Amino acid sequence: MRNSVFSLLGLVAAVMLALAVWGSPEITPRPYVNIIALLLAGSVLWAVGMGYRSSAHQPAAIAWKATARFVGWVGAAVSIGVVGLLLVADFPTTDPMPWVDKARVIEIVIPLVMGIQAALIFSPDDEPAMEVMLACPRPIGWLLLERLGIIFLTQGAVALMGIGLSLVFIDGQSPLVMLLRWIPPAVFLSGVGIYVTLRSRVAAFGVAVTALLWFALLFFAESLLPGAPTIWPLNYVQPFLWVIEPFVTPSMLSNSDYWLNRVSVTLLGTYLILSVLANLRDEEYILLGVRTQSTLNEATS
Repeated sequence: MRNSVFSLLGLVAAVMLALAVWGSPEITPRPYVNIIALLLAGSVLWAVGMGYRSSAHQPAAIAWKATARFVGWVGAAVSIGVVGLLLVADFPTTDPMPWVDKARVIEIVIPLVMGIQAALIFSPDDEPAMEVMLACPRPIGWLLLERLGIIFLTQGAVALMGIGLSLVFIDGQSPLVMLLRWIPPAVFLSGVGIYVTLRSRVAAFGVAVTALLWFALLFFAESLLPGAPTIWPLNYVQPFLWVIEPFVTPSMLSNSDYWLNRVSVTLLGTYLILSVLANLRDEEYILLGVRTQSTLNEATS
């Protein structure tokens, strides 16, 4: 399954490259971007179906209390403190930092904290008693899903509280738009954190990559939009990057383009999470970082 999933991701990348060369760098190639979004949606649905088929007859007991103790309260406390400080802080109107806009505080803080937490929740080399857990009848993937679920629940509660405060103090905001501002980047950065940690087997590397992506995509969001000044050969790829830019605001795109962006960013993050779950089916890879011949045979069959 893993090889098939990554082959499909390679196909998506090849299509993006072909369309970038084919398309005009001066316009937003919406039909081509629609194809990219459909390919992402198809790959996610296929991965979900394969994951369900492989786990349909396996035990799925949930240990919420133990998972909640493992995740802890530090991440939620950090989010509450930073969101509260940014909402009450009085920044100069000339300050160029994105958090000057109070409506963006939730989308800036929550995805970063969630991405860092996701990078730290499962590193095979740092997990105690990994051999024992792999010997249990319950799939190891449930452990990852439980921890990720607790992170989403706690950080989601913080985000909802922040949105409530923001609606009280800032007029003219839409609750739906505020949800769309933080959920897709949170899913995307969580997927990045989990994926990089598992592939590198170093949680610190997952944290570093997540933080670096957050910084680059947040502070250079407008530079990735079609028509923004850029250099060759990025001018051929730039018209397509807006569809997977997690920190665009509704004012940067039309309504239809903004919805397409939100769906595509969410799908990409979901795809990364599903790719990690596919990797967790290989016990030898989890323990040693190498592929088994049985897994390779399964992928090619």
